[in-house]
Amino acid sequence: MDQELELVRKAAFRRAALEDGVIDILCGLCLLGWGLLMEAGQGALGGVLFATVYPTGMGLRKRLIEPRIGHVALPDTTVRAKKFLMIGLFTLTAVLGVVAFLLANPGLNPDGSRSSVAADRMADLGILVLALPLALAATSTGAIFGAARAHFYAVWIFTAFLVVHLTAPADSSWAEPTVPLLVSGLAPLLIGLGLYTRFVRRHPVVEPPAEFYDHPA
Repeated sequence: MDQELELVRKAAFRRAALEDGVIDILCGLCLLGWGLLMEAGQGALGGVLFATVYPTGMGLRKRLIEPRIGHVALPDTTVRAKKFLMIGLFTLTAVLGVVAFLLANPGLNPDGSRSSVAADRMADLGILVLALPLALAATSTGAIFGAARAHFYAVWIFTAFLVVHLTAPADSSWAEPTVPLLVSGLAPLLIGLGLYTRFVRRHPVVEPPAEFYDHPA
Protein backbone atom coordinates (compact mmCIF):
# COMPACT_ATOMS: atom_id res chain seq x y z
CA MET A 1 0.00 0.00 0.00
CA ASP A 2 2.80 2.39 0.94
CA GLN A 3 4.60 1.63 -2.32
CA GLU A 4 1.46 2.34 -4.33
CA LEU A 5 0.96 5.63 -2.48
CA GLU A 6 4.55 6.60 -3.17
CA LEU A 7 4.09 5.87 -6.87
CA VAL A 8 0.97 8.05 -6.91
CA ARG A 9 2.88 10.85 -5.21
CA LYS A 10 5.73 10.60 -7.69
CA ALA A 11 3.29 10.67 -10.60
CA ALA A 12 1.56 13.71 -9.10
CA PHE A 13 4.88 15.47 -8.59
CA ARG A 14 5.93 14.74 -12.16
CA ARG A 15 2.65 16.09 -13.50
CA ALA A 16 2.81 19.18 -11.30
CA ALA A 17 6.50 19.99 -11.69
CA LEU A 18 7.69 18.67 -15.04
CA GLU A 19 4.94 18.66 -17.64
CA ASP A 20 4.04 22.37 -17.64
CA GLY A 21 7.42 23.65 -18.85
CA VAL A 22 7.55 26.52 -16.34
CA ILE A 23 10.93 25.57 -14.87
CA ASP A 24 12.34 25.01 -18.38
CA ILE A 25 11.27 28.51 -19.40
CA LEU A 26 12.80 30.07 -16.30
CA CYS A 27 16.09 28.19 -16.73
CA GLY A 28 16.26 29.29 -20.36
CA LEU A 29 15.63 32.90 -19.35
CA CYS A 30 18.32 32.62 -16.67
CA LEU A 31 20.89 31.44 -19.22
CA LEU A 32 19.91 34.23 -21.60
CA GLY A 33 20.08 36.75 -18.77
CA TRP A 34 23.44 35.45 -17.62
CA GLY A 35 24.78 35.81 -21.14
CA LEU A 36 23.67 39.44 -21.24
CA LEU A 37 25.17 40.04 -17.80
CA MET A 38 28.47 38.57 -19.01
CA GLU A 39 28.42 40.98 -21.93
CA ALA A 40 27.80 43.85 -19.51
CA GLY A 41 30.65 42.73 -17.26
CA GLN A 42 28.33 41.68 -14.43
CA GLY A 43 28.58 37.90 -14.80
CA ALA A 44 28.86 37.38 -11.03
CA LEU A 45 25.14 38.19 -10.76
CA GLY A 46 24.32 34.95 -12.57
CA GLY A 47 24.03 33.17 -9.24
CA VAL A 48 21.27 35.55 -8.21
CA LEU A 49 19.29 34.68 -11.34
CA PHE A 50 19.49 30.93 -10.80
CA ALA A 51 18.60 31.23 -7.11
CA THR A 52 15.25 32.74 -8.13
CA VAL A 53 14.22 29.84 -10.38
CA TYR A 54 12.45 27.75 -7.74
CA PRO A 55 10.51 30.47 -5.86
CA THR A 56 9.54 32.18 -9.10
CA GLY A 57 8.47 28.86 -10.60
CA MET A 58 6.31 28.05 -7.60
CA GLY A 59 4.66 31.47 -7.75
CA LEU A 60 3.91 31.17 -11.45
CA ARG A 61 2.64 27.64 -11.03
CA LYS A 62 0.24 28.75 -8.30
CA ARG A 63 -1.28 31.36 -10.61
CA LEU A 64 -1.11 29.55 -13.95
CA ILE A 65 -1.11 25.81 -13.28
CA GLU A 66 -3.14 25.15 -10.14
CA PRO A 67 -6.36 26.58 -11.66
CA ARG A 68 -6.03 23.89 -14.34
CA ILE A 69 -5.07 20.75 -12.42
CA GLY A 70 -5.51 21.78 -8.81
CA HIS A 71 -2.98 21.83 -6.01
CA VAL A 72 -0.78 18.77 -5.60
CA ALA A 73 -0.09 18.25 -1.90
CA LEU A 74 3.21 16.50 -1.29
CA PRO A 75 4.80 15.73 2.08
CA ASP A 76 6.49 18.78 3.59
CA THR A 77 9.80 16.95 3.78
CA THR A 78 9.66 16.22 0.05
CA VAL A 79 8.80 19.81 -0.82
CA ARG A 80 11.58 21.23 1.34
CA ALA A 81 14.12 18.74 0.04
CA LYS A 82 13.29 19.47 -3.61
CA LYS A 83 13.27 23.22 -2.95
CA PHE A 84 16.64 23.44 -1.24
CA LEU A 85 18.18 20.93 -3.62
CA MET A 86 17.17 22.93 -6.69
CA ILE A 87 18.14 26.32 -5.24
CA GLY A 88 21.46 24.96 -3.99
CA LEU A 89 22.23 23.18 -7.24
CA PHE A 90 21.56 26.20 -9.44
CA THR A 91 23.36 28.62 -7.13
CA LEU A 92 26.39 26.36 -6.75
CA THR A 93 26.52 25.93 -10.51
CA ALA A 94 26.49 29.67 -11.09
CA VAL A 95 29.15 30.31 -8.44
CA LEU A 96 31.44 27.55 -9.71
CA GLY A 97 30.99 28.75 -13.26
CA VAL A 98 31.90 32.33 -12.42
CA VAL A 99 34.91 31.28 -10.33
CA ALA A 100 36.16 28.94 -13.04
CA PHE A 101 35.77 31.60 -15.71
CA LEU A 102 37.60 34.21 -13.63
CA LEU A 103 40.46 31.79 -12.95
CA ALA A 104 40.75 31.09 -16.66
CA ASN A 105 40.82 34.79 -17.54
CA PRO A 106 44.34 35.76 -18.70
CA GLY A 107 43.86 39.20 -17.23
CA LEU A 108 43.34 37.89 -13.72
CA ASN A 109 46.73 39.15 -12.52
CA PRO A 110 47.82 42.77 -13.07
CA ASP A 111 50.91 41.72 -15.03
CA GLY A 112 48.93 39.27 -17.14
CA SER A 113 50.65 36.22 -15.62
CA ARG A 114 48.97 33.17 -14.19
CA SER A 115 49.93 32.02 -10.75
CA SER A 116 49.39 28.27 -10.99
CA VAL A 117 49.46 25.26 -13.27
CA ALA A 118 45.75 24.79 -12.63
CA ALA A 119 45.07 28.29 -13.93
CA ASP A 120 47.14 27.54 -17.05
CA ARG A 121 45.18 24.39 -17.73
CA MET A 122 41.87 26.13 -17.15
CA ALA A 123 42.91 28.94 -19.47
CA ASP A 124 43.61 26.35 -22.17
CA LEU A 125 40.05 25.10 -21.77
CA GLY A 126 38.73 28.63 -22.25
CA ILE A 127 34.97 28.99 -21.96
CA LEU A 128 34.59 25.22 -21.54
CA VAL A 129 35.29 25.73 -17.83
CA LEU A 130 31.87 27.38 -17.67
CA ALA A 131 30.17 24.67 -19.74
CA LEU A 132 31.21 21.83 -17.44
CA PRO A 133 29.32 22.93 -14.29
CA LEU A 134 26.29 23.99 -16.34
CA ALA A 135 26.09 20.64 -18.11
CA LEU A 136 26.64 18.82 -14.82
CA ALA A 137 23.81 20.77 -13.18
CA ALA A 138 21.47 19.98 -16.06
CA THR A 139 22.15 16.25 -16.07
CA SER A 140 22.01 16.11 -12.25
CA THR A 141 18.62 17.81 -12.33
CA GLY A 142 17.45 15.26 -14.88
CA ALA A 143 18.57 12.38 -12.69
CA ILE A 144 17.05 13.80 -9.51
CA PHE A 145 13.68 14.83 -10.90
CA GLY A 146 13.33 12.16 -13.58
CA ALA A 147 13.29 14.67 -16.45
CA ALA A 148 14.95 13.01 -19.43
CA ARG A 149 15.00 16.25 -21.44
CA ALA A 150 17.44 17.74 -18.92
CA HIS A 151 20.09 15.36 -20.25
CA PHE A 152 19.48 16.79 -23.72
CA TYR A 153 19.95 20.27 -22.26
CA ALA A 154 23.31 19.15 -20.84
CA VAL A 155 24.47 17.93 -24.25
CA TRP A 156 23.12 21.07 -25.93
CA ILE A 157 24.93 23.37 -23.48
CA PHE A 158 28.26 21.59 -23.78
CA THR A 159 27.98 21.45 -27.57
CA ALA A 160 27.27 25.19 -27.78
CA PHE A 161 30.35 26.01 -25.72
CA LEU A 162 32.51 23.46 -27.53
CA VAL A 163 31.62 24.80 -30.99
CA VAL A 164 32.44 28.37 -29.95
CA HIS A 165 35.66 27.23 -28.26
CA LEU A 166 36.84 25.38 -31.37
CA THR A 167 35.79 27.94 -33.98
CA ALA A 168 36.18 31.40 -32.44
CA PRO A 169 39.65 33.03 -32.43
CA ALA A 170 41.01 33.39 -28.90
CA ASP A 171 41.31 37.18 -29.21
CA SER A 172 37.81 37.58 -30.66
CA SER A 173 34.73 38.72 -28.75
CA TRP A 174 33.05 35.57 -30.08
CA ALA A 175 35.30 33.58 -27.71
CA GLU A 176 33.55 35.14 -24.72
CA PRO A 177 30.81 33.15 -22.93
CA THR A 178 28.02 35.51 -24.01
CA VAL A 179 27.21 33.73 -27.28
CA PRO A 180 27.22 30.13 -25.98
CA LEU A 181 25.16 31.17 -22.96
CA LEU A 182 22.57 32.78 -25.21
CA VAL A 183 22.51 29.72 -27.47
CA SER A 184 22.32 27.41 -24.44
CA GLY A 185 19.26 29.23 -23.16
CA LEU A 186 17.33 28.79 -26.40
CA ALA A 187 16.74 25.04 -25.99
CA PRO A 188 15.07 25.07 -22.54
CA LEU A 189 13.22 28.29 -23.36
CA LEU A 190 11.70 27.03 -26.62
CA ILE A 191 11.00 23.53 -25.32
CA GLY A 192 9.49 24.99 -22.17
CA LEU A 193 7.21 27.26 -24.20
CA GLY A 194 6.13 24.26 -26.26
CA LEU A 195 5.41 22.22 -23.14
CA TYR A 196 3.47 25.06 -21.55
CA THR A 197 1.39 25.60 -24.69
CA ARG A 198 0.54 21.89 -24.86
CA PHE A 199 -0.22 21.81 -21.14
CA VAL A 200 -2.61 24.76 -21.40
CA ARG A 201 -4.44 23.16 -24.32
CA ARG A 202 -4.77 19.83 -22.54
CA HIS A 203 -5.86 21.35 -19.24
CA PRO A 204 -8.17 24.32 -19.87
CA VAL A 205 -9.56 26.21 -16.91
CA VAL A 206 -13.06 24.87 -16.35
CA GLU A 207 -15.47 27.31 -14.75
CA PRO A 208 -17.89 25.77 -12.22
CA PRO A 209 -21.54 25.73 -13.30
CA ALA A 210 -23.61 28.73 -12.28
CA GLU A 211 -25.72 26.67 -9.87
CA PHE A 212 -22.55 25.93 -7.93
CA TYR A 213 -22.72 29.45 -6.54
CA ASP A 214 -26.46 29.39 -5.88
CA HIS A 215 -27.37 29.06 -2.26
CA PRO A 216 -30.87 28.49 -0.98
CA ALA A 217 -32.36 31.45 0.82
